[in-house]
Amino acid sequence: GDLTPQAPGMINISYVFAQTWSDAISIDATYKALCAPIISYLKEKHGIDAYCSAVDGAFCDGKFNIVVEGQKIAGTAQKWRHFKNDKGQKCIAVLGHIALLGDVPLDQMIKAANQFYQQANVDKIIQLANHTTLFHLIGEQNYNQSELMQGLLQSFREAAPSCIGNSP
Repeated sequence: GDLTPQAPGMINISYVFAQTWSDAISIDATYKALCAPIISYLKEKHGIDAYCSAVDGAFCDGKFNIVVEGQKIAGTAQKWRHFKNDKGQKCIAVLGHIALLGDVPLDQMIKAANQFYQQANVDKIIQLANHTTLFHLIGEQNYNQSELMQGLLQSFREAAPSCIGNSP
């Protein structure tokens, strides 16, 4: 990973699950499972078309950013641990994380990140225009963080059976 700015209004989601190992399990499949509940929620609740993609000039860029109209709205990360269950089957435990730009001071966050890079002599510039927030997309009148969190939680609950599939 790379620098991921944090501020009040950032929505951090961690998702933990375990699966019995199979050839269908991959880092890409796990990222897609992690992103799907947010993409689904944005479409169903707010009519926002989101997708996974890299965004050149975004902080902590990766091919599984959640993106709306070319602008990053969330970044993702995951960590795997291999283990054997009580039946001796090979399994993985996955910790997935999403940093979702809710109602954050995006300009201040990007400015601080760029100052950090400059002071650390890192030849990188994060572009403000390559990011957006849920607050901006949904609008002030419709942005209610409590309702948003409940909607996201429900979306993750609905996705859990397909994500966990063959749990150990």
